[in-house]
Amino acid sequence: MLPEDDIVRVELVGGDTLSVDESPTGISILRMKSSTGSSTWTAIEAQHVTIPYPSDGYGGGSLFLSPQERFAVFYMYSGQREERFDILKLDKDIEHVYGSDYMPGVCTNFFFDDSEETLFAVQLEFSHTGVWDEQGLWQEIFYDVMGLEPVQDNKGRQHFVLNFANILAVDLRQVTLNTTFSKVVLHPGLEYMNRMPQIPHNGQYPDLRMRLHDERLVMDMPWGPLELALPLIDKDTIDVML
Repeated sequence: MLPEDDIVRVELVGGDTLSVDESPTGISILRMKSSTGSSTWTAIEAQHVTIPYPSDGYGGGSLFLSPQERFAVFYMYSGQREERFDILKLDKDIEHVYGSDYMPGVCTNFFFDDSEETLFAVQLEFSHTGVWDEQGLWQEIFYDVMGLEPVQDNKGRQHFVLNFANILAVDLRQVTLNTTFSKVVLHPGLEYMNRMPQIPHNGQYPDLRMRLHDERLVMDMPWGPLELALPLIDKDTIDVML
């Protein structure tokens, strides 16, 4: 799931809504319900949480619901190619259960497993274009490796080393939520850099289409599906050779 830009109000199945209210003191997430026989909206007593503005800045954000509406996620960006998110548990009251730090990168994709016990967030460390096809990836890599020297592996293959994506898994079953952080690192070889993929641009921002298959997290990448065994290993580095 790739959040749409600046969605500040969503409706729950039962008719309630969640909305975002920005004030000088912070960002409030309000749970609202329609008055009986009225088209007006009134706040339910004590049904709100306030998130302080991040010290690194706030450029905007979007609100979205988990498929079963047990959780809401408020994703925000700094305006300086950094993104973070907060998780709210939706019960009789709204409860703030997790807030991440800003991480460098863009286009964070989110995915809840079927039981809504884990939220996966994948954030891309793109440099400038964000075009999601092999030609766009090639241009990203070309931009990033300018001025870098290739390294050589134990088989004599020369390649570059580039951070590509951060993967954060949040275990929603715990009172104090456990998180697992992994990183995807690309190793484009010189032979990859010496060719321009003849694939037309589609100009789309990346929807990774995350899903589960045979106890693996699968996501679409420009070079094909990336499959990761679950559970993820904390502080793991996933190396991809191109």
